[in-house]
Amino acid sequence: MKWGIFIKNLAFIVLIFLLCSCSKAPEAKIYPIEYNNEQAKFDYTIGFVSSWGSTELADIIYKDVKEKIKDYPMFEIKYFDSFLDNQKQIDQIQNFIKSGVDLLIVIPGDSNILNGVISEAKNDDIPIIMLGAKTNSENYDQYVGVDNYQLGYSAGKYISEKILDRGGRILEIQGTTTSSIASELKDGLSEGVLDAGNIQIVSHSANWNKDITRNVVNQVFSEDQKFDLVVCHNDEMTLSAIEIAKNNGLNNLLFASLNSYDDTETKSKLLAEKNFVFAYTLSTGVEEALKSAHDILVKNEKVQKNLYISPKFDRYE
Repeated sequence: MKWGIFIKNLAFIVLIFLLCSCSKAPEAKIYPIEYNNEQAKFDYTIGFVSSWGSTELADIIYKDVKEKIKDYPMFEIKYFDSFLDNQKQIDQIQNFIKSGVDLLIVIPGDSNILNGVISEAKNDDIPIIMLGAKTNSENYDQYVGVDNYQLGYSAGKYISEKILDRGGRILEIQGTTTSSIASELKDGLSEGVLDAGNIQIVSHSANWNKDITRNVVNQVFSEDQKFDLVVCHNDEMTLSAIEIAKNNGLNNLLFASLNSYDDTETKSKLLAEKNFVFAYTLSTGVEEALKSAHDILVKNEKVQKNLYISPKFDRYE
């Protein structure tokens, strides 16, 4: 056995474990929502449970909720974030169930762990809208968001036909592997490049975290592995990967983001990078989710199971 390689890999595993487990997540808290209702007399209460914590996406979603809720003065929004703490998110949903909210909007951090509490909510006849990500259980009324498998598949097709048409190697930096977003993007990307036959994908998880991304990518590059394209599951990980590539002198490496959002500081920095070649730009889905909530609660209408929002493909070559 090559003990040097073994010790090196062991040290890397320990580092990632410490980054993931030793950093204490902020306490979950309720966020204030400014209402377009001077008397503050609401007909319905909606429990909004996010999982994105202190990320740009969390800020974008919260900003969108505050803006879009002005069109629905009959709704009171109680907005919590679990900061990717699965047990905290379960507790928040259970508290909403006990308090008797009229509807739940949930952004799940894990596709498996919430199955039980989602079933509890359905047993109490609380309508549930999944926003941006799904659980493996079908016990929800509607999913609002992009078709992540199809997005990944489209990206794979584009890469195989336009970027690596002569073959090559892709470094894929995933979000949390237990998230439906990350697993569907990964499966779609793999299927999309499958027909090419001469493209290899090497995948690593960075838990949606830009700091973990830096360590993961730095470790991969230190092993002198050769890649032609780095595909990341969000903008923040993409920017971190670009920074590490520059530090390692990899100036010809290309980069892409599969979950991108406009009007952010990170996106502005990415657009200034000449090696950033394409992105799939998404909307939050908040507007569509609130409309569906209105259809369910006010109009008493049944909504379609999956409300897919088409992403925008942006090429920067």
